[in-house]
Amino acid sequence: MAGIKSPGLACADEIGQHVAALVTAKMDNPQPNEKFNPRRKERVRFANLPPERQQQLIEQDKRYGRIVCRCRRITEAEVVDSIHRNAGATSLDGVKRRAGCGLGRCQGGFCDEEVLRILSRELGIPIDKIEKDLGGAPAVTEIFKQEELCVHGK
Repeated sequence: MAGIKSPGLACADEIGQHVAALVTAKMDNPQPNEKFNPRRKERVRFANLPPERQQQLIEQDKRYGRIVCRCRRITEAEVVDSIHRNAGATSLDGVKRRAGCGLGRCQGGFCDEEVLRILSRELGIPIDKIEKDLGGAPAVTEIFKQEELCVHGK
């Protein structure tokens, strides 16, 4: 079920209900979780907000004033939110799917490096341990690490 991409979205509700019934049938005396909240926190799409609301957000959290993805005007706060939500992003493509960085005209040419830095900082792991997507393929290659060392003089 977890591997379903866009063609499966049309029947995702029915698949979810079917899987829930299968799991429930295997449980001994299933009880509803009274603490379950079926609503997700609203996702902020900074670029779509009126200027007054954008200014309010920047005053509340300075990360809204820092654009990470220039093509789609996605802020650092949006990237951080995509990492810390339930089932948050832990890979470069995870941020792409949740926040939209890397989907613009440059296809991540400008923002991927900054998204990697944010992932590293927020997850507390080295950049070279971040995967492009789940499955083990690194987002950072040896060539990138060597260039990074040259650029930043480390």
